[in-house]
Amino acid sequence: MATLLVMGDARYYPSTKEYLAASLRLTSVPDIPDEAEKVFLDFNLITQLSAGAFSNLVNCERLSLSYNSISRVHEASFRGLESLQRLNLDGNQLTSLASGTFADLRQCTHLSLAFNKVSEMDPDSFQGLESLKVLDLRGNHLTVLPSELFSSLQTLHKLNLDENHLTQLPSGLFDVLRNLDTLSLWKNKIAEIPSGLFDDLQSLTALLLSQNSLTHLPSGIFDHMVNLRVLELDGNQLRILDEGLFRELVLLGELYLNDNQLSEVASGAFSNLSNLRHLSLATNQLTTIMPDIFGFEQHPQNVGMVIFGNPLNWDSGLCWMKQGMEEGWLAILDKYHNEENPEAEHLDCD
Repeated sequence: MATLLVMGDARYYPSTKEYLAASLRLTSVPDIPDEAEKVFLDFNLITQLSAGAFSNLVNCERLSLSYNSISRVHEASFRGLESLQRLNLDGNQLTSLASGTFADLRQCTHLSLAFNKVSEMDPDSFQGLESLKVLDLRGNHLTVLPSELFSSLQTLHKLNLDENHLTQLPSGLFDVLRNLDTLSLWKNKIAEIPSGLFDDLQSLTALLLSQNSLTHLPSGIFDHMVNLRVLELDGNQLRILDEGLFRELVLLGELYLNDNQLSEVASGAFSNLSNLRHLSLATNQLTTIMPDIFGFEQHPQNVGMVIFGNPLNWDSGLCWMKQGMEEGWLAILDKYHNEENPEAEHLDCD
């Protein structure tokens, strides 16, 4: 059993070097033992962080300040935390971040600022975070981002910008993020994507753009994303897909296009997608789906297709689906992703 030192209402465990002072209604940062390596100050009433607030914690590896009422962080608040690897500021009242706020956190790999009220960011907000791998900015009030915002984050693997108010993404925003594997932009208000925005994201495996306001995707926008496995475009306002839009995504396994306004899918729209396992076209305006959407040369070997919620004409033009089901390479799925579709099964294809 870990030795326990009681410090007022806080707890310090010397054997694990953990300092616990959560839910104590603290209004300021308490005195923390110099030796502490993990510090948890969550669910308190702290409103600001002063300069050098943690300067004695040179060995601290994890600092969690989530769900306080922090509205101000001095640019020198985290000075001295030279060993810090994880910093959690979720659920506070931050509206902006000063340049250089995290400049001394050169060992930090995880930074979470989710569910604050950040509406603007200085281009140098993340200066110094040369080891950062995970950055969580979801649930803020961001409408625009400086094109240089991520320019010092070459090691970043995961970037979450969900549930903001972004209307556009500037050219060059992701240019240095060559190690990024997950980019999530779910539930923003993005209406267009500039050509070339994703050209340097060659390590990306998941791109999540669901629930935005996209009406069109530029030709070639995905051409350099050769490692992409998951692409979510559902819940937008897409009306048409340019021919060859997905042609370079040879490793893509999941493609979500449901809840758009697609009225047709072009011939060969999904050609070259030999690894595709799940394709959702549900809840669009499709009246038919042509037999050559996967191209003429090779269709996926085992793909589940979701098509409910479309005004489809179940006539002989869809007989290729029944044939695909009989041959075993195609499954038509219902809203619960069960392999059941009576309309397709009862097509008269004689």
